[in-house]
Amino acid sequence: MLPDHWRFVTIKVYYRLCDKQPRINHPAITWEKCLKNAIKIFGTDNLHMMCDNCEQSTIDYVNEHVKPASVEITNLGNSPSFNYMVDKILKECKDTDIVYMLESDYLHTPESKMGLLDGLNYGDYVTLYDSPDMYQIYSPNFTVKNGGSKCTLYCGITSHWRTIPSTTMTFATNVKTLRDDYDIIMAHTKQSPPSDFEMFLKLGTTRTLVCPIPSMSTHGARNYIARLRNWDDVM
Repeated sequence: MLPDHWRFVTIKVYYRLCDKQPRINHPAITWEKCLKNAIKIFGTDNLHMMCDNCEQSTIDYVNEHVKPASVEITNLGNSPSFNYMVDKILKECKDTDIVYMLESDYLHTPESKMGLLDGLNYGDYVTLYDSPDMYQIYSPNFTVKNGGSKCTLYCGITSHWRTIPSTTMTFATNVKTLRDDYDIIMAHTKQSPPSDFEMFLKLGTTRTLVCPIPSMSTHGARNYIARLRNWDDVM
């Protein structure tokens, strides 16, 4: 049973939208479907949109679905837009606020919002994406050996949670953690794309990163679709 107070906890979603579909992405997982899915799961009351290097037609589409006052137009690029968003969060939010920094090529399952709250009981940082590279025999992730890796496993309310060494630039944390780790994050986001793997390895010397089993979200990359979920049903 979910705690009653979870219904009153606010998660502020900071959503970076780029309408340029990467070639590696699955053609069915479009930014439009991902945005509609995010709105369905997280709502629009605490959704802060950043449209970076987007076409005017995309901006018009966003304004039809999200409160225009919550939409910001930028032309910064990958890492600079992330850094701008972090600075914006630290300026606007309280240290106790929970923020979910979300890229525009992710789909989420219905329990994702509660999942973030559950995961933050076990990790300083939470991703909802259980990446398949953690289970590949010949994984590009050097921490994975023969299709497996060491972890600490927790049994939460919504899911099992495992520790992982790294994730993408889509993750949740509280603002105080983000503020305390600002220098490490900025040191790994000077170039585009950011060095997310190295960033989380460095953060992992003092912090814990967890993900659910099975995944509550998937990245859009066709070779890295999260396993054990029917994402066609989610779409």
